Amino acid sequence: MIRACHRRRLALGLAAALLGIATPFAAAPARAASPDAVVRAVLDEIDAHGWNPTVGGLYINWSVDNPAVVNQPGGDPTRHDGLTDLRDLVNMRWYGARHPGDSSQAAATARLEPVVLSEFSHYASDKGWVYWQLLRLGALTGNPAWTADAQALATHLAAIIDPGTGVSHGPLTASTAEAAASCPDGYRVDHDLESGLALVDAGARFGNPAWSAAGGHEVDVVVGQTFNTTYHLFARIVCQGAVWDAHAKLGEQADDVTALLDAGTVTHNAAYLARATEMLDALAGPASGLHDLAGGGYFFSLDMGSGVVDSSYKETRQLTLLSDFHRANALTGGRYAGAEAEMLRVALQMETATPLPGYPYREAPQFGFFKAERWITTESAGIALEALQTVLGGGSAPPPVRAPAPAVRRPAPPVAVAPQPPPATAAAPPATPAPVVATPAPPADVPQAAPPTAPPAGPVRPPATATSAHGMGFPWGLVALAAALVLAGVDVTRRLRRRRPV
Repeated sequence: MIRACHRRRLALGLAAALLGIATPFAAAPARAASPDAVVRAVLDEIDAHGWNPTVGGLYINWSVDNPAVVNQPGGDPTRHDGLTDLRDLVNMRWYGARHPGDSSQAAATARLEPVVLSEFSHYASDKGWVYWQLLRLGALTGNPAWTADAQALATHLAAIIDPGTGVSHGPLTASTAEAAASCPDGYRVDHDLESGLALVDAGARFGNPAWSAAGGHEVDVVVGQTFNTTYHLFARIVCQGAVWDAHAKLGEQADDVTALLDAGTVTHNAAYLARATEMLDALAGPASGLHDLAGGGYFFSLDMGSGVVDSSYKETRQLTLLSDFHRANALTGGRYAGAEAEMLRVALQMETATPLPGYPYREAPQFGFFKAERWITTESAGIALEALQTVLGGGSAPPPVRAPAPAVRRPAPPVAVAPQPPPATAAAPPATPAPVVATPAPPADVPQAAPPTAPPAGPVRPPATATSAHGMGFPWGLVALAAALVLAGVDVTRRLRRRRPV
């Protein structure tokens, strides 16, 4: 009877020990996907569900629950954005350059590349960031047509600058929303800044000093009129010579930093690099409230006039900051290593690995789908994959220019506080043409009653990562193993005592 009891105890102890050993393996979450695996998965998803035969390009978005539901909201299959085609082609080519012999993107590239070549031959827009994408495609493919398209775009960007004001301007609206406020004559700050920086490079790259001079002056005018020295960020829109929209949208600020890094690096312009790091310091710090110090990543926008932060969601466009921090970190000897690591975790966390891999346009403040917007977009995918591939390396940047960089001019004095729009009867400042109608009221996309977002007062929890998002759980396996070993030890001790001679 006693021996049977001992045997049962030993069996129970052995079972508990085996359970303790097995539980940690069973409870461990699936290993987080690597950045390169995410790039491949998202590119494959674009190839599988992203092609829009109606327009001969890519869909804007599609549902993760039913990829036949496209271009939401509204579902109009004729909606198309050629800029997403361009960015995703860059990513396909970049992936292929990093993986010689991997033909997984060959068919998708062959289908999309002629479309993009046609769309961007003699492209006419004020979006200066396109210039750098065309140069990257030239560097990735060796096709001189892309470089020629970049040069043609520079010709256009120089031609649309008003010599009297130093900037390109005209009628514009505050956003793409149907009821968005309109301005009869003004400019988008990010467009003019990025165009001017593109011209600085183009003048040196293609041997046209007039382009460098015009681009440098355009940058100086934009900085002087719109750079806010309280927050160290750019305003959004100038209307009739005054800052009209003082919102600092995170995605646009990140694009501005990218353009400053692009031009500053390849033309060896220390002033542009210093402006880029000044902005990165402001964004990463607590003062603006844009940085979610508790949850990781960045909120949508800051109204620099009132200090109110729109923290209702996070745009995927913030992932451009991953590229920015990575590049600035290399230039500064590791100064932004922590910020880069945080944004890499955010980039992996924002990917919707299931049911379909991709990136939504925006996510909830704690990440995950925003409300009912369960669709992934080609624009967000392009931005995210560019950021990840920048970190992964492989070189898609255009080569530095061989010509000497233009002399650095002293920027015009920045404005510390955004001025109020001028009255209809007042003469416009000389920086832009005289107004023909009263300056409209600034757009109000942020409720003024909302309180500013403040940084946490004490230590904060590190942001969730792609691994910790799934959670390790309580280590029950280790507890069971320890209990089993104790039980077995007690049983062995009792048996030895009973066998000991009296």
